[in-house]
Amino acid sequence: KKRKNIIRLESSKHTVISEHNINKQHAFDWENVRILDTEIHYKKRLISEMLHIKEQKHGINLNTDTELLDSAY
Repeated sequence: KKRKNIIRLESSKHTVISEHNINKQHAFDWENVRILDTEIHYKKRLISEMLHIKEQKHGINLNTDTELLDSAY
């Protein structure tokens, strides 16, 4: 619900999701999201998230959080 509502905020407070929604007129299907992975350990969870971001072919993530991912992955 938070992500749906942020689109209505002033442009300085837009997220990548809201910017994509506004600029591409692409609505996200918030009712059918999937959890790709679960991990209780924080560092392993970060690595898992980075790997899932890197695997995306048409992702909207800015990839700034994947810069720390070791090239071995």
